[in-house]
Amino acid sequence: MDMKGIFNFNSLAGISDTYSIYSNALVKDGYPIETILTDNGFESECDNMTVSGNITAEGKIFSRKDTVVNTSGKTLEIYDYKSRFCFLGDEYEIYTQYNGWSNESVGNWQRLNTKIEAEARGTRMADAAAPMLGVWDMKAKTGVVFHLLSEGAWKMSASAKSQNNLNVYTVVEISLNDPMLKLELKSGESFEFPEILYYEFKDKDTFDAYLLHEYMKNRYPRKTLPVMYDTWLAFFDRIELDKVYTQIDEAARLGCEYFNLDAGWFGTGEGWNLCVGDWVENTESAYKGNMRSVSDRVHERGMKFGLWLEPERCVKTARPAKQYPEYYLDNGTMLLLDFANENALKYITDVTLGLVERYNIDFFKFDFNTNLMIDPHRSAFTKYYRGFKRFIKAIRDKYPDIYLEACASGGFRTTINMLDCFDSVWPSDNHCPFDITRIYRDTMLRMLPSAIEKWIVITDKDGFTPTCYDKNITSHLIASADGLWSDITGVSLSYLKGFFKGGPIGISCDLTMLNESTKKALADMISEHKKETCFTKDSVCRVLSSTERLLALQYSADDTVMIVVYTAKITQPKITVYPVLDSGEYEYNEIRKDAGFFEANGITVCSPGDRSAVVIKLEKK
Repeated sequence: MDMKGIFNFNSLAGISDTYSIYSNALVKDGYPIETILTDNGFESECDNMTVSGNITAEGKIFSRKDTVVNTSGKTLEIYDYKSRFCFLGDEYEIYTQYNGWSNESVGNWQRLNTKIEAEARGTRMADAAAPMLGVWDMKAKTGVVFHLLSEGAWKMSASAKSQNNLNVYTVVEISLNDPMLKLELKSGESFEFPEILYYEFKDKDTFDAYLLHEYMKNRYPRKTLPVMYDTWLAFFDRIELDKVYTQIDEAARLGCEYFNLDAGWFGTGEGWNLCVGDWVENTESAYKGNMRSVSDRVHERGMKFGLWLEPERCVKTARPAKQYPEYYLDNGTMLLLDFANENALKYITDVTLGLVERYNIDFFKFDFNTNLMIDPHRSAFTKYYRGFKRFIKAIRDKYPDIYLEACASGGFRTTINMLDCFDSVWPSDNHCPFDITRIYRDTMLRMLPSAIEKWIVITDKDGFTPTCYDKNITSHLIASADGLWSDITGVSLSYLKGFFKGGPIGISCDLTMLNESTKKALADMISEHKKETCFTKDSVCRVLSSTERLLALQYSADDTVMIVVYTAKITQPKITVYPVLDSGEYEYNEIRKDAGFFEANGITVCSPGDRSAVVIKLEKK
């Protein structure tokens, strides 16, 4: 397939050309064709404006950036602009991902009949859907997947369209999503629309996502893959200073590298939730004015200090909302800081930098627990997000080594574009290890695996009825099965060993409730994680097998291959996985064979049991 030429130039309304545009200067939707293809994409000279698309390739991944330039002598108003791709025929299946709270990255293929679309309407760019759309050619058994580097509200659609009862086409359109859109460009000004990545794939189940990983790890290299501790699921907002100091000491003994204080540190009295947006330490409760001492204790124990912050959100009762009402946008129940407002941007930047200085902060967990659906700037929140990026840049310019984590009620801003801003993403508020393994698998179809965090939320509990086969076993390792500790499940240390692979690791629980054998196992896993950091940062991931009973993920970088096999309810004594290897000789368990041998015969291991994991490593010689 000519990936630079997925276009139609037959002058068909709603089908042809590389784009459509509705503006105060002209309406252009399929004809007349004024677009010419160039070595670098396309150009279109229209009355009053120039439209161009820069299309480049790096490896198998194509990048498209569309730009409109106002060449007239008056203000140009753009009401709608769609980047367009066109496929012959209508025998296609379309893939989209639903993104819901604690149930992120749920993907599905649908047979195209009329139109299939995915969209995010508000400020949270992955709320309800992820900016990804796949097209599978049912005849050719190949597909193209599109990833939008969203900068605000967006829409992606695939439609079956025909003209004059003759040929049928499948048209993919990608656009900003704002029913009141009005982008104003003064004479000579330009607007660059969000970048689109796309590539061809052969594997319908995995989208050959390792190709995207290879591209992203070069474009968005990760600085580090830390082991983090967060206080939230240890005691939520029921903060006692002595308990916090104990968690600091325990986390340091395990080998954690960052220690983060979650929500509840600010406000007045007991009602911190009535003070969100007033980022001043609570001196009456919570840490009672001792946060700098907590930070010092964290640093004394050899870790780095972090703080939870939600720079966007402000409750209407908070002091800044009353002092600076012009800085905020109202969604009816909550206020959001307007990053498109220069004074508001300066205000939150100064506040954030002031916190870094006051508490010697090395890490921020940026949360985002609300949404706004109508952009008063009529820009589909592009002005908002470009202001937000300036906010992040100001922090990094002054503190280049600070670690920034993205959270938004879980994974509601887990998008490729956020890798420019954040070091890693909190993918879900669901901390059931088995659910997170599924979420991780499907999120990495559109994200860099080494940027996706996994959080361990566990406790040891004794007093159970002895097991059937050993009357001395009355203690079990328990994990949270949701984001609230309102549901629980058993988990094995074997499963957690596999769970530790692939990206940054977080622990959020009362560490004093773990027995010594569990702590020792966690410390060993953390030590191994640190040794594997360089490998994990450089690796790409392939899904070798994914069924209801088994998941096998292969991480590859340089001369090392690591396969992690997770089981659910397994019904066989042995498991065979088939790696995908570069040519050459590999060694596994002191067996040295050519790559073709392992690919043909696979690697067989004893089943680790139900809900367990086994790790297989090969080295190229």
